[in-house]
Amino acid sequence: MRRLTVAVAVLMLGVLAAAPAAANGPPEEETFVDVFDAFNVCLGAEEEVTATLTLTVHAFDNEAGNRHHFNVQFRFDVETSGGFSGFATGPDIDNGDGLFGDLETTGMFQSIFNLNISNDDTHQRLKTHGIFHINQVDGEVKAFVDTFESEKCVGKPA
Repeated sequence: MRRLTVAVAVLMLGVLAAAPAAANGPPEEETFVDVFDAFNVCLGAEEEVTATLTLTVHAFDNEAGNRHHFNVQFRFDVETSGGFSGFATGPDIDNGDGLFGDLETTGMFQSIFNLNISNDDTHQRLKTHGIFHINQVDGEVKAFVDTFESEKCVGKPA
């Protein structure tokens, strides 16, 4: 499941780089599918994971040209070869000085990730929660949070 989290981070960085393409318009929706192998702690083995990522992207520079705003709502629909399914959701938010592409020394970026997948047959569940937040003023970091929590396997059968 860590690969799913890494995939989210990589896709979010790609969307950040492409943000100006969505500037000053209505939110745009993009969908990506990734298939990969990941270790499932409930099964104690590798399994194939199919993740469909849907991004709703809204990005714009303000009219004065001195601030930018980027908001992505993402949803991963997950199915595994071991019978697990569920979804992950979260937002990425970037508010900062300057226009997209400018060096940002004052602003805030935050990403929240929640994953909950389960197996109806075995009543097992995997849960993951992550938060990344950074706030800076004049190049000095004022707040920083980097939390990643994962419950190994909830509801193991007897």
